[in-house]
Amino acid sequence: MIKKIENFVQSRWSGGVTTQLYIYPENSSYSDRDFNFRISIATSEIEKSQFTHLPNIKRYLSILKGRLELTHENGDKKILEPYEIYCFDGGIPIEAEGVVKDFNLMLKNCDGELLFYELKETNSFKLETQRMLGIFCIAGEVNISNLKIKADEIVIVEGEDIELKTKSAKIFVINIYN
Repeated sequence: MIKKIENFVQSRWSGGVTTQLYIYPENSSYSDRDFNFRISIATSEIEKSQFTHLPNIKRYLSILKGRLELTHENGDKKILEPYEIYCFDGGIPIEAEGVVKDFNLMLKNCDGELLFYELKETNSFKLETQRMLGIFCIAGEVNISNLKIKADEIVIVEGEDIELKTKSAKIFVINIYN
């Protein structure tokens, strides 16, 4: 299944806009917290904000545009630059500083990972799917079997390995294990 940006669900939050790229199961709801995993992009339009308290949710966060400084309640700090991936417990209070656009993977009742690839020359490689696999194209173009995805598009496959072909692209790979 391929989803294009015009098909994504957007909603406002206190500091900006969240764009839901995919939620599983598809009839679940972020507000009800009855999902297994959720993939989204958020913009922070204010300099300082608090992350939404999401207990029992493992989060992966990466910056698409800007720079973000995170401060945990114990004072630990983490600075995120574009495409760096940070995994954390969604139940820990975190203050964020920076006007950014970020990419999020939220996991509840399942496990998975978020990976970033910058493909600078002609590449062809196979990705093995544990349960479900998502490819989000940040820049460039990626061919997956007979599908072509471009910037701001996502493809989700379930239970099948895929062959990627690209000349030049930046992508996130979302692998859901169980």
